[in-house]
Amino acid sequence: MTVEVVCALILHKGKILGTQRAGHSSRAGKWEFPGGKVKAGEKREDALHREIDEELGITVSIIRSLPHVVHHYNEISIRLIPYLCLWKGREITLKDHDQYAWISRERLFEYNWSEADKNLIFLIQQSTDLLHGPIA
Repeated sequence: MTVEVVCALILHKGKILGTQRAGHSSRAGKWEFPGGKVKAGEKREDALHREIDEELGITVSIIRSLPHVVHHYNEISIRLIPYLCLWKGREITLKDHDQYAWISRERLFEYNWSEADKNLIFLIQQSTDLLHGPIA
């Protein structure tokens, strides 16, 4: 069984928000794009807004969806469904993470990412126009 997980690539001033998983969670210490599981009957976009509010206490504007990434961990398989988003302000309040960072595209690989998110970074690096355009 594959679990659907949404995540937000939140852009602000040319950088992307990354969050480090808390020490009490699975894959503790790994960096990821914030998000979480889609609940049964929930629309993906609604799940994204809910998860971002629950994890960070902020709101985002969804610009567009990006290509999905499937990754198989030992205990679970996930379909990571990323969305390109803009930060709408408000102070970030970490609830499920130890820290966050605004990361330039060039420095993404300097962080220790969860494997599924690392696959998404490969996709970002291979596609020169994925994060560019009038909003980035």
